Amino acid sequence: MKKIVTKGFALCIAIVILTTIAIGESKDMTNATNIAGPQVGAIPAAIIWSDNFDDEDISDWQLFTVDSDLPEPLLPGNSTAEGGVLRHIGVEWAYAGHNSSVAFGSWSFDVDIQDNVDDEIMVLFMSEMWNYDWPERDTAGEAYGIVFYLFPTYVDINLVKMSHDTGHLFLDNYIAAGLAGWNSFIVTREMSGQFYVYMNGELILKGKNLQHTTSERFYFVGSGGPAIDNITVRDDIIDLAPPEWDPEPVNQMIDVGTDFAYDLNATDYSGLDSWWINDTVNFAIDDDGVITNVDVLEGGSYVISVSVNDTLGFTQTGTFRLTVRELPTLLPTELILVAVGAAVVIIIVLVIWRRR
Repeated sequence: MKKIVTKGFALCIAIVILTTIAIGESKDMTNATNIAGPQVGAIPAAIIWSDNFDDEDISDWQLFTVDSDLPEPLLPGNSTAEGGVLRHIGVEWAYAGHNSSVAFGSWSFDVDIQDNVDDEIMVLFMSEMWNYDWPERDTAGEAYGIVFYLFPTYVDINLVKMSHDTGHLFLDNYIAAGLAGWNSFIVTREMSGQFYVYMNGELILKGKNLQHTTSERFYFVGSGGPAIDNITVRDDIIDLAPPEWDPEPVNQMIDVGTDFAYDLNATDYSGLDSWWINDTVNFAIDDDGVITNVDVLEGGSYVISVSVNDTLGFTQTGTFRLTVRELPTLLPTELILVAVGAAVVIIIVLVIWRRR
């Protein structure tokens, strides 16, 4: 799984030990479930916790490193908040964890992507704490994360579901070049299980999954070099996505002289606002997304573009083709009678000729 299983297993070992010992300091880790604590300054009700590291204080984070090649893989933390960012340093595989209970809402953070070729960075924005069955299942626990696989010329960004019961599921991926340095991310998850991931304001990943419905930790994982900053975790949705088709428009066909009606549907977290189409000469669309013809349609092909926006102004557009099929031309009744009569005469003549 591109190192996820191996490093996830190391994470398991690390966290269980962290529940009983201090890492790199004499702090009592039995109080780790309270590490989020009250934040400094006034925070709107929707924000559950945040950290911009401006105070260079990361005492409320669990910090540790793991070397899976050692008999005792757990090592002291090797991360710093110097300069107002949480950065992993050294060569070890480093972890930073913060209590986080949000399972449906929004997670925003900035990631400093370094040129660590053939390496990876993980932001597990929703994860369970250590579970004792992780080692025997040989996989990380219940989590959703953004995983960055770093290659010489590009970065493979993945939205991943992790589970010790059902394994790893890659919900979506996005290939990008030239991402070295700071990039901003927003992850949202609706009650339906719909995920959206934005990078620098652009929607890059989406997926839907409802396997995990609780969270206990937020983890930032990687080897030395990468950093994270400006983390904000909310229990509401930052809705930047356009409506989703349900289902997408598909091509249609009718016969000449037949009325056309096509009911389109879309969903959006913020609600739908209005519908419109490109061809208002031949068609109309109502507030429920039902398209009808406004006059008798001539035979041929009509390409119809239909759009719907949400209450925030984000627009989704789809296109389908309507084929109006022309029926075979009917012959006049008189011509049909003549043809039938002629056929009868021919048959009679043939019968008489054969008898002679």
